[in-house]
Amino acid sequence: MEAEAAVGTPRRSWWTSVREAVAGTQQDYTEGPLGRAVFLLAIPMVLEMAMESVFGILDVFWVGRLGPGAVATVGVTEALLTLIFAAALGVSLSTTATVARRIGEKDPEAAAVTAVQAIALGVLIAVPTGLVGLLWPRELLAMMGLPGDVIESGWGYEASGYLALPTRGGPDEVKPKYTIRSTASA
Repeated sequence: MEAEAAVGTPRRSWWTSVREAVAGTQQDYTEGPLGRAVFLLAIPMVLEMAMESVFGILDVFWVGRLGPGAVATVGVTEALLTLIFAAALGVSLSTTATVARRIGEKDPEAAAVTAVQAIALGVLIAVPTGLVGLLWPRELLAMMGLPGDVIESGWGYEASGYLALPTRGGPDEVKPKYTIRSTASA
């Protein structure tokens, strides 16, 4: 069965598929091998989560020179943002599954309706969450148990982490993260 599917599909190397996934090439995922389609869809999200961890590690590396309070602020901020990203990922994955089902059913209008509803839901979640992080970063850090001097020195970093929320889940997961984190770290 798999040999039959492979006859009509040109064989691509693993590295070529990774490059295609990162570049975001236009594909019809309903045609061709299912494993390749899943691979092409999974690579950007796996890279996004790996980059999120790398950003946390690099932040700790750089602020480690400022002292333990700065490291505590980065750790708490990354923990809070990871919880938010997990919720956003749940919405994103369920949307992707529903849109994919509609595309697979050859019903692009229903897929478009689902996508618009997901965008509205994302805005309804991201805006209040971002506002809470931007308006009350001191309170969030206090709820996490940080001492007052650490809160006062780190609340700006906490607030800057929430600036990335509106850029999450877009067609390009990489560039917004570079932009937001580089400006927030400056």
